[in-house]
Amino acid sequence: MRKLLWPILILVSAQAYSEVTINQTSDIDCKLPEDQTLTIGCTNYCGRFNRWGLKWYARKLGYKLKIVNLRSKNQTLDYTDVDGVLIPGGSDIDPKWYMSSVTPEFREYLEGIKHLSNYSNIGKKRDEFEFDLVSNYFSNPQQRYQPILGICRGMQVLTVSQGIPLYVDIKHELGIKNRKYTLDKINITKSKNVNFGFVL
Repeated sequence: MRKLLWPILILVSAQAYSEVTINQTSDIDCKLPEDQTLTIGCTNYCGRFNRWGLKWYARKLGYKLKIVNLRSKNQTLDYTDVDGVLIPGGSDIDPKWYMSSVTPEFREYLEGIKHLSNYSNIGKKRDEFEFDLVSNYFSNPQQRYQPILGICRGMQVLTVSQGIPLYVDIKHELGIKNRKYTLDKINITKSKNVNFGFVL
C-alpha cells in the first residue's frame, strides 16, 4: 500500500489505458518504457501547485513529463493527443450550465441565489472550452481509457457534464466552510476487482 496524492491518478498507466479495449483491462501493465514522456494536457494554465504535484510524482516514479495548456491559442495539441487530461480548479461554473436539468421550482431557487457565485471573465471562457471538451470526451469511445481528472472546479465540470446540478455556495446552503489550498492523501491498494469508474 502506498500513500499517494492526486497526481498519481493521472500519471500511473496513462499510456496503457489509452491503448486497451474494454475486454483487455484485467492485465494492464502500469509501467512505461524509460524513454517514454507523458504529456498531460491542462484545460487551463496549470498553476504552480498543480505543476509541482505532477512533476514531483513523475520524478518520483522515474517518468519524464510534459505539461501543456490545451486552451492556449499557441497550442496545436488537443485532448485526444495527450496521455491524460487535468481540469484544474478555478472560478465557479455559471448555473446556466445545469439550469436545464433541474425542476422549475429548483430553477427559481437557483435564480434567487446565483449572485453568490464567484464568476469571472476567465471562468466564462473556461466554461465554454471545458464543457465542449468534456462533451466530446464522453461521447468518444476511443477516449474511454484516457485518464481525466478534475480538481475542485474541474470535478464540478465533470459532474455538471453528466446532468447533475451543483450547490451554488456550500457555505450559504450547507454551512460548510470553503476549503482552499488543502492537500489530501489517498490510499490505493492493488486488487483484482478494482473499479476505475470508467464510463462504458
